[in-house]
This record gives sequence, structure tokens and C-alpha cells, in this order.
Amino acid sequence: MEISNEAIKIKKVEYELRLSTLLTKKKNWNEKVPKKNKFATIPNLSKEDWKNCNYAEIVWRNGVYWFCYSVSVPEKDTSSYAFKAAGGELDEIHSATVATEDQALLISGRAMRSISHFRAKVLADLSKKMSRCKKGSRQWKKYRQARV
Repeated sequence: MEISNEAIKIKKVEYELRLSTLLTKKKNWNEKVPKKNKFATIPNLSKEDWKNCNYAEIVWRNGVYWFCYSVSVPEKDTSSYAFKAAGGELDEIHSATVATEDQALLISGRAMRSISHFRAKVLADLSKKMSRCKKGSRQWKKYRQARV
């Protein structure tokens, strides 16, 4: 992969095989197959400085391709900051609570809790449907795939 500020070039290799060599009974697999090196170009819409790019990859997630990358960022000098003591609590309903002398931060975990409850409900429904099917049947395999 070649990354610049204008575009991302992904190297794509295509092997050239003749159809006649694939269809004949006598195949000579020892002969070298010519390669065609091509590039797929994607416009770079990111505003990052690519000189500090450490790692980049293209990942298939949730039915779409994602371009993931990591960029090294210099650490900030924290010697000039005044630090205060803070107390914190981790809980299920309020995920995190942090308080200092003059400020407090409360992060609610209700949305996260509702997602886990909904997931458990759907998994229970799928296992109930699977119990009514014969193990190894097509419908049972579909339910098993949906559970994963």
C-alpha cells in the first residue's frame, strides 16, 4: 500500500492464465505464470499528516470496507499542569463517576445496558427456535449462524 496526501494506492496482482491451459488434460504447472501489477487508487479524504503513519490496513466490517490506520502523535508536556485528586466509581447503571473538589463527571451506561439486554433476549429467542429443530438440519444451521 502506498499512502500519500492525495491518494491511497493499493497494489493489485492479477495472474494471466490462458483458458486453453486450464481446459487441457496435460497441464504443465511448472511453467511460470506472468503477472500483471496494477494499482487500485482511492482518493485520500483524511486530514492527517501521513509522514507519521505507523500502520494501515483495509478491513471488512458489517458489510463494508473500512480503511484503518494509526498515526504517532507526540506526547504533550504535562509538567506545567496542576493536578487535583479525584475519586471514581465504576457501576453497572452509571458506568463511571469521577469527582474532584469543584467538578464532577457522570457517564450513564443505560444505552449499553439496553443493548446487552436486547442481545440476551434475541439469543434466547434463537435458542428456543433451535430447540424445536432437528440438530444439523438446514434451519438449525441458519439459527446457529445467526447466533454467532
